Amino acid sequence: MIELLIVLGLLILLGSLLFWILIKAFRSISVTAGETRAITSLRLNIDWLIFDLKHVGFGISLNETSVVLAYCNGSGTVNNDACKVAQSIKPAFGKLLLLKETTNIADTGCRDKDFGFGFAIWNGSAVVYNATNGCDVCSDDNIVCVWQTTEKHYLTTYKCCPNATEAPTNDLAVEFPIDTESACDNSTGNPACCQNQNCTGIAWYLKSSSSVESCFQQTYIFYRKTTKSTGGFQSALPVINCVADWDVWFYIDTDNDGIPDTWLNEIPDGSYVTTNSDLKSKLKLVKIYMLVQASYALDPNYDFCKIAAKDCDNSCGIGYILADVLKDADGTTHKVCLKHPDNPDWVHYRWKIVSVPVDNFPDIPAP
Repeated sequence: MIELLIVLGLLILLGSLLFWILIKAFRSISVTAGETRAITSLRLNIDWLIFDLKHVGFGISLNETSVVLAYCNGSGTVNNDACKVAQSIKPAFGKLLLLKETTNIADTGCRDKDFGFGFAIWNGSAVVYNATNGCDVCSDDNIVCVWQTTEKHYLTTYKCCPNATEAPTNDLAVEFPIDTESACDNSTGNPACCQNQNCTGIAWYLKSSSSVESCFQQTYIFYRKTTKSTGGFQSALPVINCVADWDVWFYIDTDNDGIPDTWLNEIPDGSYVTTNSDLKSKLKLVKIYMLVQASYALDPNYDFCKIAAKDCDNSCGIGYILADVLKDADGTTHKVCLKHPDNPDWVHYRWKIVSVPVDNFPDIPAP
């Protein structure tokens, strides 16, 4: 009987150890799976922002006087269109990226006659070339185009395929179909609109994520919001969940020698970049930074700052994590600091510091 009790006790002890080992293994698998899912979703969704940046200024004429790319870094020191939009949207930390173009990736194609991308060639009497995602700009009189000369000067905004007698021009022209739901030209009523033609204004920013239960406290949703043709903005589209903070930096060529030399954290900056011509000649690289939650369960044995060897609450001060250090050609350094949640439990979650470089901006309008 004693031997049986000893064996039974050993079995219970081994069973308990095995149970806790399995629990820990399943928890690790769950955390890893959640981290993989979060990172995969992040990579897919951030392509939206990359697409918008790559096509900034698409379909915008040389006549446009508003700057097609603007960033408000939340400091309150710059009175640009992005900061004006931020005053009404009130994004987290006051940060907002504003892009202007005729492209709208959220509404590309033929649906509802809203063409979000492409162009057509007018030969003086008819459309002779159509590069609008396989859609026919002449299929309906309600499809509207921004008309430009071949030198990119604005002519008018009119239907894409008029008859010869009502055509805006008898000369060669380039037409850019617009998304009629979002394209606007009243910059007085909405600074995200263009001043001299119809275009779609696209705002990227952070806002409260209280509706997403899996997100840690003091994280936000990364939103994409477009203008509305009748004024104001359309409903915001949530793109990335659980973002603690973000920032954008611009690498520019101040002396026009073809080599970038200075990092800026705001556009227009009132000094080097104030016009679209400045953007075209000076902007060489954009870097987007984000601190994104990459797991959905707390792990008390994990410390993001120690295990991941991150600079937390040190170089950037209490409450911030160092995401990068950028250096100008003259040796001046700029710290990229991102705000992390105040709750001390934040370190027991996995986090991803995202750094996305974007270059080549062929559509920025300039002579």
